[in-house]
Amino acid sequence: MLAELGAEVVVVEPPAGSSHRSRPPFAHDNVGPDTSLRWWSGNVGKRSVTVDPDTADGVSALGRLIAGADIVISGSGPVGDARHPSLIWVAVSPFGLDSVRADQPVTDLTMLAGGGPIWNCGYDDHSLPPVRGAGEQSANIAGLYCAIGALVALAHRT
Repeated sequence: MLAELGAEVVVVEPPAGSSHRSRPPFAHDNVGPDTSLRWWSGNVGKRSVTVDPDTADGVSALGRLIAGADIVISGSGPVGDARHPSLIWVAVSPFGLDSVRADQPVTDLTMLAGGGPIWNCGYDDHSLPPVRGAGEQSANIAGLYCAIGALVALAHRT
């Protein structure tokens, strides 16, 4: 979303590539790292770089990326960088980075249930199983609120 609003967005991937590149569906049913339609729909307009954070070169590359950034969005800690106090760091995680539930596995359905939107999914007949919407709606909702939070912080900073 931020890229579609005009921001320069850089996706940092590990050497093997993001695991999201292997998520179906695939263009023309051709399974491969460059054919995941989910990957492409979520990364329109973004630039991708490969970084190995376990090497000195990787740490240096991450440092250069962070030094030139206004906003960093991550799914894990650490959050913040004392060398860049004006940097806006947004961490997105299902249960927070350090809560007692931080390491619990989640699904789209459990996240929708925990966040509330599941109340309008399904039928009045409560003997039927829950129904979830198509796609990864909880991830879409999280991304929306992540972008809103980042933009509010950026507006407040300037």
